[in-house]
Amino acid sequence: MLEEDALRRLKTDARYYGLVGLRWLLEQAELAPQGQFQPGPGVSPEQNRLRVMYGVAVVGDAVLVTGRHRITYEVLTADYVGVGLISDSCVSKDQEFHKTSNSCVYYMSGVFYSNFPYHRKEENLEKIDNGDFISILVDMDKGFVEYKLKNFTKMISIGRARRLRFAVTMKVSSRIRIVPEEEANGLSMHKNR
Repeated sequence: MLEEDALRRLKTDARYYGLVGLRWLLEQAELAPQGQFQPGPGVSPEQNRLRVMYGVAVVGDAVLVTGRHRITYEVLTADYVGVGLISDSCVSKDQEFHKTSNSCVYYMSGVFYSNFPYHRKEENLEKIDNGDFISILVDMDKGFVEYKLKNFTKMISIGRARRLRFAVTMKVSSRIRIVPEEEANGLSMHKNR
């Protein structure tokens, strides 16, 4: 695109010489960007509409390789929330991760996706509501993941998957909190452990 000064001079010349077609093109060029979104998060490649913006937040820097690991979340605002595990294959942090290999995610709508070892989808499970606690226990040595939500428990096998990390996917208006281990131990879902 032309610099502002060069564009102004070109418009002046087009007006002076009566070049109606060139004047029209220059006016259209000014109007076109106004109807488009600027490149950046949430903008479609065509730049003509916003796409739904998801954020994938990875918990911590350490990867899960061996041993037992548990995390408990409190869902403060469940507009759009998914909690789960991701592998190193999840490189895009601005979209959902349920189609990434060696990952699993439980969404607020009661839909569960697992890619251990192939893509599976389960629907009509317990829904996540505002104020709910959801716990994920991973045993890397025995190869399983256990989700606990309200009075519901969901277990899956992760096989020999390694280098996993806890993660959350959500839209901007959602809010979730990691519950400290001392507080989580007091929850009824962890009393039998």
